[in-house]
Amino acid sequence: MNGGFEASLPPEPMDPVHPETKPDERPIDIEAARQMWWAATVLWLIGAVSSMVLMLDKREILLDPTITAMDPELERPSDLMVVVSMVPAFALMVGLAAVFMWVVRRMHAGTNWARIVLTAFGTLMVLNAVPALLSLTDVLSATGLAGVIGTVSGILQALAAGAAIVMMFRPDSNAHFARA
Repeated sequence: MNGGFEASLPPEPMDPVHPETKPDERPIDIEAARQMWWAATVLWLIGAVSSMVLMLDKREILLDPTITAMDPELERPSDLMVVVSMVPAFALMVGLAAVFMWVVRRMHAGTNWARIVLTAFGTLMVLNAVPALLSLTDVLSATGLAGVIGTVSGILQALAAGAAIVMMFRPDSNAHFARA
């Protein structure tokens, strides 16, 4: 009998500033920030791989010329040493990217400390791109395709990080972090 009375009541008015959201619904700004952080991470890995390729290209600079001059047969193991030293470096980069993506996931869930950590790292990414912008013509002429790919990916990474930072601090995003 009460069911008919409750059904005739008008719905409660919604707060226009803080609309009710379901736990699995997030503001569009948070979704966009998450995608920007994913893009920044992929671009960081692309830049890291291109710098490794550049290092392989310039490995004669990395090798000690006095050792290879004393015994020419040591040149091959030294080349192998450079390549083998890149394997743990690449594993470390993939591990750092995984940790970074975990922090992005925490931000997506509404954890405020993750937003602060991402803001700090994103600011460093943006600041790191300033020298790349200033030396773009030098990179184009001196480092070849790997250097260009690394520089362009660094600039795009900075743009993605900057956009993600802005998205994380918009009003809807602030409400998302206040609820969590």
